Amino acid sequence: MYSKELEAQFGPFDDWVSTYELFRGKANEEEGTSDERFVGKFKGRFCLYRLSDEGEEGGENVMDTGHYRVNRGIPPNTSVQVLIRVYIVSASNLHPADPDGKADPYIFLRLGKNEIKDRDNYIPKQLNPVFGSFEMQATFPQESLLSLLIYDYDLVGGDDLIGETRIDLENRFYSRHRATCGLPSEYSGGYNAWRDCLKPSELLSKMCRDNGVDGPHFSPGRIIVADKVFTGKEPVESYEHLSLKILHRWAEIPAVGCKLVPEHIETRILYNKARPGMDQGQVQMWVDMFPMDLPHPGPPVDISPRKPKYELRIIIWNTEDVILEDSNFLTGQQSSDIYIKVVVVKKRDHIFSLDKTEQKLPAILIMQVWDFETLSSDDFLTLELDLHAFPRGAKTAKSCKADMMTEVTDRISIFQQKRARGWWPFSKSGELTLQGKVEAEFHLVTAEEAEKNPVGKARKEPEPLPKPRPDTSFSWFVNPFKCFFHLVWRNYKKYIIIALVLLITVLFLALLFYTLPGAISQKIING
Repeated sequence: MYSKELEAQFGPFDDWVSTYELFRGKANEEEGTSDERFVGKFKGRFCLYRLSDEGEEGGENVMDTGHYRVNRGIPPNTSVQVLIRVYIVSASNLHPADPDGKADPYIFLRLGKNEIKDRDNYIPKQLNPVFGSFEMQATFPQESLLSLLIYDYDLVGGDDLIGETRIDLENRFYSRHRATCGLPSEYSGGYNAWRDCLKPSELLSKMCRDNGVDGPHFSPGRIIVADKVFTGKEPVESYEHLSLKILHRWAEIPAVGCKLVPEHIETRILYNKARPGMDQGQVQMWVDMFPMDLPHPGPPVDISPRKPKYELRIIIWNTEDVILEDSNFLTGQQSSDIYIKVVVVKKRDHIFSLDKTEQKLPAILIMQVWDFETLSSDDFLTLELDLHAFPRGAKTAKSCKADMMTEVTDRISIFQQKRARGWWPFSKSGELTLQGKVEAEFHLVTAEEAEKNPVGKARKEPEPLPKPRPDTSFSWFVNPFKCFFHLVWRNYKKYIIIALVLLITVLFLALLFYTLPGAISQKIING
């Protein structure tokens, strides 16, 4: 059965076929209970039509005697080969099957003698797994009951059944509501492309032909079905778009009209015979059926879970006004270490676990400036940025304020903007006071873009961007003047200036006393 909402809207989907139980003997005979007398089921449909005044065979006139007989609409008495596509989107709230309160679910499908056991693709440690699509063939009326079972994978011993649900596909296949493939809301391409084996115009023609309805008659801008004229809102609207609109309004067709099943996802409850009446979880899914004598519907829709892989590239250009009380005893400068907390972590729950459990964490980037301590624990300043919504960085260090982290407006998402650069404030944990500033640049790229344009981690090659070098970084051999500036000039500036003044004074006096006797003697001789 479909979901209760659809049944309330469309009614039962087996209104063209009915299932009757077959019993051995008569009910009043003492042959045991009804369960013992049950021998099978009969599924069929009885259609009775009043004879017309004029005979339909041989041109003979037939009097209307009030009797009824089946004289039209008899389906062919042959089996039908059907392509079945089962789309299992996800399951939720599965009953735990392992001692740790988790499960390792996988899908098992059974339709007649056909079976699909997807044991190799079990999902470890999940009660809300995401699955995919499966395809199989069936023959109606021999194979009609589709059983969907979810098992728990066990390395040792047999797998445990979590729950199952069953669908009578024949009831849907022969339903007048056309429950074989739901009608999309629009005729489009791309990811939401038309997945039926017939185009809307072909499907409309088949519906008219099967129900004995006059039409469809196509003309520019309109389609006529059973003397009803359907026009498009736009003059350039194609026949396919307009045909789909008519199919959605099929209930307006006189005598044979009914509401056709739209595209949807149904939620089914899983049950287990070992726990009668208890909900073992839910599964979201839908089923498409295509007769094999019709054109092939094309490839199935790819509903496998998306696993977006991004690479967040971070460049720390500069820091300013960082309040760190201690300094490195070698260089005299405050040391800093900036690291990133990952978004998705996969780890084993314990040492005996065979599979890694995926743990999804909020997309929060944590940057910390550490104050190096030799004997005691290190102190640090923290900056936390929610990558989905974080404040836009200040353009200059002077305009970077502590209150910008609490502003609700003017927030950006790195997943939409892809690039961001600016100044952000540092603070101590639990405080909003400004403790420093950092100039950083963020660049979010996909896995494909990262592979085409690789960069090195930290400062390793290759690195196409200019290498950031903080003011405190130095090398005696690469830039000795910069090293002298940071290590000597900044701390001993006034002493160096005094020494230079004294040196110049001493040199001036030495030069004066050196040249003064010669100048005096020359003055005396020349009179």
